[in-house]
Amino acid sequence: MITIRIKTNFYLSGKKIISYSTHVGNIEEKSITVFGKYSRTTSKHLYSLASHLGLPINLLTEKKLISDWNLYQAGVGEVGKDLPGLLGNRSSEAIYSAMRGQPNQELAILQTDPAKIKKEDREAIIQSFRKKGKDLDLNEWARFAASFQNFQRIKEVF
Repeated sequence: MITIRIKTNFYLSGKKIISYSTHVGNIEEKSITVFGKYSRTTSKHLYSLASHLGLPINLLTEKKLISDWNLYQAGVGEVGKDLPGLLGNRSSEAIYSAMRGQPNQELAILQTDPAKIKKEDREAIIQSFRKKGKDLDLNEWARFAASFQNFQRIKEVF
């Protein structure tokens, strides 16, 4: 699973939205489902993510039992170490940028020029795809990203 950092202590791991180490919501096909009410900062981050992806927020009214509550909310500990597959800031920013208007993290990865991704992160991404049975190599990824960039340029002209 690949995890990208969206803001400080706010992450996207596949379809899971994580604040500190708390799973606060999921990205669905046509909306973002949020599991309850959270702090002002987490709420701001959720609405910023929703705006970026072009999705409405669906707030669940039922309370979700949170078994992983911890002291990170009070600023204790290093959050990123607990998240599997966490990419570096530069890689996360490039992929998040490609997610504008569409919530599919894997598609955003493929649209991102691999040269913008740190070597260690590229290797982790390729391994993650292979674990899912999707054979991806660096050259194929680069060709796909270049094709997408060309398509975007054509779309802008017409």
